[in-house]
Formats: sequence, structure tokens, C-alpha cells
Amino acid sequence: MAIPVLLLGEFCAAKIAALRWTNVPAPVVGGLLVALAVLLFRPVFTIEFATKINASWLTRIFSTEAEWKEGAQQSLILPFMVAFFTCLGLNASWKLVKQGGVQVVVVLMLGLLLGVVQNLVGAGLAFMFHLQPLMGLVCGSITLLGGPSTALGFAPLLEENGLHDAGLFGVAAATFGIVTSSLIGGPVATALIRARGLAEAVLSEDDSKVMQARAGILPDLGALRLFGLHVILPVIILLICFKAGASLGAMVTYWMTFLPKFFQLKFPVYMG
Repeated sequence: MAIPVLLLGEFCAAKIAALRWTNVPAPVVGGLLVALAVLLFRPVFTIEFATKINASWLTRIFSTEAEWKEGAQQSLILPFMVAFFTCLGLNASWKLVKQGGVQVVVVLMLGLLLGVVQNLVGAGLAFMFHLQPLMGLVCGSITLLGGPSTALGFAPLLEENGLHDAGLFGVAAATFGIVTSSLIGGPVATALIRARGLAEAVLSEDDSKVMQARAGILPDLGALRLFGLHVILPVIILLICFKAGASLGAMVTYWMTFLPKFFQLKFPVYMG
């Protein structure tokens, strides 16, 4: 269901000059259009999504053995979150960090500082509007630094502590943050790159051709097909890392429940 939305965004981004000029991400374009359609048709019909699953073949992948045997329903979004962060982690390297140099450290420090500010502002506004302070955290670093996955990962813990529908609020806040930053960040970054001639300085002519040739999910899948059966090994490695990371994240959180309450820490499964 997500692929047609992505294709819609890519089509609009390719055909509409303003979107090409400002580099608003295709998923944001497609997602906004679908969200608008759902909103407009709401008086006629309502779309609801099942978000829980207890199929043992799937839940076994991202839960501990003890939890799996209980047969409890698990979040359907969880395996996708773990897969996303596994792929993200496998793309990270010290070589990449070294290329970033001091700027990586600066961005990290700024991120940590802004995370604290986000939580202070969020909790302060929640207090002013007579809302639970936890709502301030949901609209703070949990979502604005962490994103939808972190919001959903921490939702059960927040609900246990009295914030009902924490997942719903979290996804709304995270989506708002992503869309807003995309609508502002894309045009601003594009303007800076063009004004300072940075694209020409960074990309060679061959790099530009590669980027243009591989723009979009269908060309990506077409390029992947050229590798034939050689794709199988990376997929197997991904699945092993996926299961290992999910099991580690689930086990750490599960075994910490047996510690005295002061020492208990809860981590979303995907953090493994």
C-alpha cells in the first residue's frame, strides 16, 4: 500500500517544477496527498488500520521466547522499524564519520542540546495547557529527534504511566515534525546549495548522471534485478542482523524487568 503512495509522490515531484526546484521529498508529497484525500472523504467513510498481530511466525522474529510463548499481540509496525534501523546501521561506518570530521561532532552536540530544549519547552507548554508533562516529552525529543519509530517504541511505557493513546499522539507529533522539516529544510538547503555552488563542488559529472539515473524506487528495483541471484546473500545477512538485533533489544528490556525498580530501564526493541 505504501509503494503506490511513493510512486505518486515521485510522479508529482518529477512533473511539478516547484517541487523539483525545492527538493521536497517524494514520500512527503505522496503522503500529504493521501492524508488530504483521507481527510476529505472522512464524512463518507473512515479508513482504519490493524496495528497488532499475533501470528507466531512473525512475532517470533522480534520478541523473546518467553513473550512469544505467551502469544500476546505485538505491534505490526515493529518488524518494519527493526528492518529500517538495521539497514541504517549497516550503512554506518567509521570511514563515513571521519569524512564528516568535526562537523559530525558539532551536529551531535547540537542535537543533544536541542533535545533537552525540546523537552523543556514541551513540558512547559504541557503544564501551561494543563496537560500531562509526558505529553511534553511526546511532543519533544521522543518524536522530534527520534521520529515515529521512537514514538511507537516508547508508547507502551508512556501508556503504562498514564498517558492514554501515547502512540497516536507520538505518530502525529513525529509526522508533523517530518513534514514541517521537509517543507522548510528542502527549499532552504536547496537555496543554500545553489547560492554557494556546492553541488558542482561536491558532485562530479559521473556522480550527477548516476544520481539522475537511479532516482526513484522502480529504477532502484530494476538496477537490483541486474544482480540476479547475487542479491540473495545480502538479504540473508540482513535477516540475520535483523533477528540478532531484534532479539538483543527485546532480551535487554525483558531481563531488566527482573531488576529492582530503580535499575529498570526500558528500551524499544529496535534499539538492539
